[in-house]
Amino acid sequence: MSRERNKKLVRLGAHLVKERHDEIVEHNKIHHAGQDSYPNDYDEFVKGMVVNIGQYDYFGHQLPTIMKNSSLSEAFKEIDIIKAVVEYLLHYSGSDKQIDVVNTIDLNGLGDYLDKVRPKLPEHLLKYLWGLQSLYDDGGSQNMVINKQYLWDYYIKDKVEERMLDPDWVSENSDDIDTEERLFKTYWHYPMTSLDWGIDSIYDHYDDFIDWYSDDLITYIFPNSEYHTKSWDRLRLTPSFDALFINRNEFIDNPEGK
Repeated sequence: MSRERNKKLVRLGAHLVKERHDEIVEHNKIHHAGQDSYPNDYDEFVKGMVVNIGQYDYFGHQLPTIMKNSSLSEAFKEIDIIKAVVEYLLHYSGSDKQIDVVNTIDLNGLGDYLDKVRPKLPEHLLKYLWGLQSLYDDGGSQNMVINKQYLWDYYIKDKVEERMLDPDWVSENSDDIDTEERLFKTYWHYPMTSLDWGIDSIYDHYDDFIDWYSDDLITYIFPNSEYHTKSWDRLRLTPSFDALFINRNEFIDNPEGK
């Protein structure tokens, strides 16, 4: 069963797609288009758009045309037209996918999206950010995605020193604070393996020291050029509008798209 969708967007999307298909049928009649043209059959046309959401060869041609030529193009924002078309296509196909549309030209678009979904992001994103910061640190870069030193100084060091009073803990770890600091800066999950923290505690403590609005962080997750991954597609739609078509559930499981 398809999930409940925004009915207003579905109705708007249905109008926009039907309007575009009517144009195609008329064009085919006038120009006697052959087999290489877009189909006269409405269902075939819509199915073609569904399977190519986010892909330029088909969807990336139809959607900008809808945005430009629709009789409703001046009544709605570009991003609302895109959302309506996507929502209708997913409704039409009975899909359970939840695809988020993000304007990547808007300076706040990607940052706001990460702000929205980051409470649900998985452990391996922390691993990714941790490793990225290690590369910066090793290269002497001033870029700061996650401030490991502050985390160590303000949260972790005191906890480790307390544990060092326990001989059993020392026998399993070490009695050298510098060694423990190096381990912490190398392994994002150090508080889980050495201090018995849960993942929720790590998120709570790390979150304040991650620069979620860093251009470097956003660029690494979402490269600036046209790009496709397993969980999202980036597409240039107009000279002033790029969009990300993000399969929300897959993105939460795999934000890097690898």
